[in-house]
Amino acid sequence: MIVPDAMAKVRIITPKRLAPEVIETLYRSRALHVKQYAKGELAGLDAAAPLPQAEQLSQALLTLRATKAMLGSGAHGSSRLPGQPLTEVISAITRIHGQAKKLLASAGEAEKQLAQITSLQATLDALARLKLNPALLPNIRHLRWHVGTVSSLAPLRTLKDAELRHTRLGSRQLIALFTFAAADAALAEAGFARLELQPYQRLSPKKLQKDITGARQRHALAARAVRGLKKHLTFLLAAESLLETEIRKAEIPLQFATTAQSLIATGYVPRRQLDALRRELSDTVQAVSIEEEPIGHDEAVPVKLSNPAPVRNFEVLTRLYELPNHLEFDPSLLLAFTFPLFFGFMLGDAGYGLVTLALFLFVRKRLPAAKQLMNVLVYASIVTIAFGFLFGEYFGFEHVSGETGASLCGSTGLCLTKEIIEHHGTKEVVYSFPRVLQRTHSTVQIGGHELLSVLFIGVLVGAAHLNLGLLIGFFNVWRAHGIRHALLEKFSWLLLQAGIALALLALLGRLALSVWPGVLLAAAALLMIALGEGVKGLIEVPALFSNMLSYVRLGAVGLASVGLAVVVNENLAKPFLAKGGFFVIIAIIIMVIGHLINIGLGVLGPFLHGIRLHYVECFSKFFHGGGQDYDPFGARTPATHGGE
Repeated sequence: MIVPDAMAKVRIITPKRLAPEVIETLYRSRALHVKQYAKGELAGLDAAAPLPQAEQLSQALLTLRATKAMLGSGAHGSSRLPGQPLTEVISAITRIHGQAKKLLASAGEAEKQLAQITSLQATLDALARLKLNPALLPNIRHLRWHVGTVSSLAPLRTLKDAELRHTRLGSRQLIALFTFAAADAALAEAGFARLELQPYQRLSPKKLQKDITGARQRHALAARAVRGLKKHLTFLLAAESLLETEIRKAEIPLQFATTAQSLIATGYVPRRQLDALRRELSDTVQAVSIEEEPIGHDEAVPVKLSNPAPVRNFEVLTRLYELPNHLEFDPSLLLAFTFPLFFGFMLGDAGYGLVTLALFLFVRKRLPAAKQLMNVLVYASIVTIAFGFLFGEYFGFEHVSGETGASLCGSTGLCLTKEIIEHHGTKEVVYSFPRVLQRTHSTVQIGGHELLSVLFIGVLVGAAHLNLGLLIGFFNVWRAHGIRHALLEKFSWLLLQAGIALALLALLGRLALSVWPGVLLAAAALLMIALGEGVKGLIEVPALFSNMLSYVRLGAVGLASVGLAVVVNENLAKPFLAKGGFFVIIAIIIMVIGHLINIGLGVLGPFLHGIRLHYVECFSKFFHGGGQDYDPFGARTPATHGGE
């Protein structure tokens, strides 16, 4: 097991006038995980205020993001940001924002004018189609006339002694209605909206077209200028990152304590980085004090996992459960060894392993965010292939027919093991693939009873896995509470199992001993459990053995997968293969679909059961968790965890 990096708790005290230099040094070192100061934590101290430039920086960031929203997406050109003073950066942001705002307003005004003129032109064209002259209509004296838009023509078509002209205008109808009698009711029913003719009396199509052309030109010029501003997007992106960094620096004092003249920062530093941080602060700022403080037993100390590259991938499974606290061993190494073994043992088919290996490599390439998990499953697939060779299973096939086996032996020299099997009451000669263990038939004798070997192996693996968890728990408790607690709370469980094993072996005649030494050892272990964990520990004694039996699933899940593969091959596909011809294609389709379903179940089942055996059965023997991620001030991305 690998222990998370040991943390030192430090208190940094500096005069307020030197706060910017100290904060800059802490940011650059990326070592201090800042502890939020809680009001009243230190007598007579208050929470500090942000640095004076925080408000200006926040306003600049808001302006920058508003400018980015105006300009849209797409970065162009090159940025001269490196080495540029912050005041110049803010001035440039303000200038670009002002230009963008002015140009967008101009473009919006031109677009609004264009819409208005286009609407006038559409209405004038519609009046022309109705053969109406807006200037002459007011001179009509002997008829009642109505010009406007309606939503329905039907009520107007029923009017007598009336002339109705109409044409489409947008989503409504433009009408000209001439009558001798009043038509108010019909017009109201038609949804009539009167058109004011005065604006159209002096309009000419030529003048409107000229205005439209002018508005379009103004809009195009403004839009082109806005597109020209997009060359600043690269600068804005770099400036945004800079401002976010500077704001983080300016606001970090909110987590500090303060006196009238000093700032006090408390936090955690990996012990191996403490001396380097001391030197860096001393070289940068003379008037600074760094004091190491004791860590309280129940204090929430951040955890920095420290694993070699291959094991680092399995941190994703640890984090899926919970981070260990700073006094516990990191279970990632345990997961790195046992999870792929459990997965491979359950799936245990070389053909399936090759398919899942290709699948997980493909997903890892397409989804970089899932790299760690895919690496875990790649390792599990490799182990699956290895167990497939041990079990002699290839897409559910454990043998080939006698004809095929004889042909292979004669033509290629690859001679498989000749066996006689019984299938549906008929004996058949087959050639079996090389194997160390046959999952479906290999058995062991336990107390005069036959038990499938894979189920018995599962129980043995469970006993080893749980006792490994107890050993880890022993060292965890020893580290946190001392040797006495470790002996009573964890080592007692190992003694209990040893006592029960001795007593059982003596009863079965496998040891030339009396049953009493084992009984006394078990009784002593129970007393230790009662002293260490109380009644709760005694109640959990039967659970230890039920946990061991839970590992039978290692073999049972694999047997279910084998059974489904045999059904696909023997019961569904083989009858079609025997018919030959076109039916061979049907058989192949059946096998592809059937094995894809079995592979899907074969990935899901072993993953979930493998995780469960760790989280529920094993972790309960040593793992308490509750750790929080080490997130040092200045980290580029908080809590980043890369896989290999």
